[in-house]
Formats: sequence, structure tokens, C-alpha cells
Amino acid sequence: MSDELPSLGEIAGLPRWARVAFAARCASRVLPLFRHRQPDTSDGHAQAVASAVKVSERAAANAVRPDHPPPTTPFAEPSVIERFKAAKTALKGSYNSPIDDLSLGHPSDVYAERTANYAVLTAIIHDHHIGDNVGIIGNTHHFRYVLRAAHAAVLAGAPISNILKDFQTLRERAKAGGWTDETPVPPSVFGPMWPEGPPPGWPRDPEADILRLRIAIPDDATEDDVKRMVRELAGAMTDVHRAAGGRGLQVDTLRLFDTADVSVGVPQ
Repeated sequence: MSDELPSLGEIAGLPRWARVAFAARCASRVLPLFRHRQPDTSDGHAQAVASAVKVSERAAANAVRPDHPPPTTPFAEPSVIERFKAAKTALKGSYNSPIDDLSLGHPSDVYAERTANYAVLTAIIHDHHIGDNVGIIGNTHHFRYVLRAAHAAVLAGAPISNILKDFQTLRERAKAGGWTDETPVPPSVFGPMWPEGPPPGWPRDPEADILRLRIAIPDDATEDDVKRMVRELAGAMTDVHRAAGGRGLQVDTLRLFDTADVSVGVPQ
């Protein structure tokens, strides 16, 4: 395996949502570096960076641009366009410059945040309008942002071998599965983030201890019914966790969502 990042041509050879999934994976790898080096970052800013990663992952997993969510899912992010504009502003001037123009010498958290910015750009940008205030950016930029996400992740400290393995995994699965530009690509296609353990000194991601589940409930279920279902599910999962040597699980937050019957508006 080469020790160089994929070329723009190789990236263009991946299906659309595989490209987005790759950029999101790069950002997810280095997100702990941002959280570790900026523990005093305002909650709003830290959440925005993390949101950029999650929005990108969900876009690839659902094969839906995050600013155009299906009306029957709680997928809409009211701040998606704002995050897009913030990422575009933060990276202003880099649209047409070569990949090697990424400036060097910044701390890892700066590159980690850039990786998240590039990831959310790849999720939204393709060959479409994103509102009059944003304009059109075509496929060439989309490919470039995917490559920039990988490059920024390496500059942040992610081993290039892991980045290349992620890319190769996508190429092989796309070919074997006959993926198209409409094929959803969830994060699970990559497998564990660090199957052989993280790099030495890599900060532990506090999010790694949190398990978030989304479950469908019957339309006629009462709030008490839902709480009972959650207790039963948590109890069963705790039994499995303890059987595997863990200390058990606990429910931290329970949120109930109603599906929307109309399209969810997005700020322009």
C-alpha cells in the first residue's frame, strides 16, 4: 500500500456518499484532538465542531444532503446552513488552491477543526444551489474537499496508514457491493476506529463512553409505556455488558420525538 494520500482521480472514483463517509471518518478520527487541546472552548463552538462531524456521518448514512432531510425523520439540523457558511468562511481562499497550500505549523486542534469543516462541506456541496447567499460549487470542489479532509487529518496527527485503510475499505466494498451514487454509507462500514489501539498518547474521546440509541415506538404508546420499554431495553443491554466484563449501563437522557408531516424548512 502506498504511503501517499489518494489522488483526486481516485477520490472521484468512489460513489458520492462513500466520499462523504470518508471525509467524515477522517474528521471523526481527529475530533478527540480538538476536544483534548481545547477543553475551555465555549460549549457552542465545541458543539458546532462535533456537529459538523455528526452531520456528515448522518448524511452519508442516509444518502441525503443534510440541508434537504426527508420530512418524516428527525434528521433536520436547523443550523446546518449556518455551519456550512461558517466552514466556508473559515476556509475562505482555499477553494481553488492546490492541496499542498494547506498552511503548516498549526497545533493539532486547528487541523482537527479544519477536517470537520471540510467534512461538512463535502456533505452539502456537490453540484447544487445552496441558496442565493452561498452560490454554486461544483464537483471539482467536492473532490478537493474530500482530499483536504484527509490531508488535514494527517496534519492533525492521524496515521496515514489508517486513513489509507479507510479509503481502501470503501473502494473494496463499493466494488464488491456495486455501490452507486445513491448508496447509503454508514460509519459501521469501516469497523472499529482503532482495531489495534490508538496511536501512543492519543486522547480518549469522552463520547466513546456514551451509547446513543434511537428506537421506534408504537403510535398508541403512552409515556409510561415508553419508559417501561426503555427500562427493559437498558436492563437487557446491561446484562450483556456485564456478561462481557463491563460494569453495566445507565440511562442518562430520554428524549421523545414526533415525526413531521411536512417538509422542514431550512434558513436561507
